[in-house]
Amino acid sequence: MAPATLTLKQGQDAMYVFWGLVIIHHLEGASKEQFTSQLQYKEKKTIIKNKRKTRAEKDDYHLLQREEQVVLLRLRTGHNRLNHHMATKLKLVPSPLCPCGKNQTAEHILQACPYHSALRDTTRPEETALQKKLYGPREDLERTARFALQSGLTI
Repeated sequence: MAPATLTLKQGQDAMYVFWGLVIIHHLEGASKEQFTSQLQYKEKKTIIKNKRKTRAEKDDYHLLQREEQVVLLRLRTGHNRLNHHMATKLKLVPSPLCPCGKNQTAEHILQACPYHSALRDTTRPEETALQKKLYGPREDLERTARFALQSGLTI
């Protein structure tokens, strides 16, 4: 469907319908032709239906339970309730340190904290890179979320 041409003089009002809403636009200094396109009902319906469709195939992250997704997102972004974020960004706790004396970050908890080494060894007996724990296949993501949830920390 070709756009309709509308010629307006300076200081005129233009009224058009966009997504079912009537819009009045006052054109100051508009001396060029203005192009508008009226969408038919069927076209609007198709656009809205396509926006609402969910993806047929989901990646490993989106196949997890909601609680696991939340934990992983917080660990990935650093916007979590660990002391480092709560002390440096939000100023809600006095110290960013873990009880072991290091900064309590997601990397520290997942990789090195001695307080969580026993749980870490049972959850993941082999040495694993942080990147794989946070962005790896579904099994790795589930293990990471399970570790975080069982650690007793509020993430």
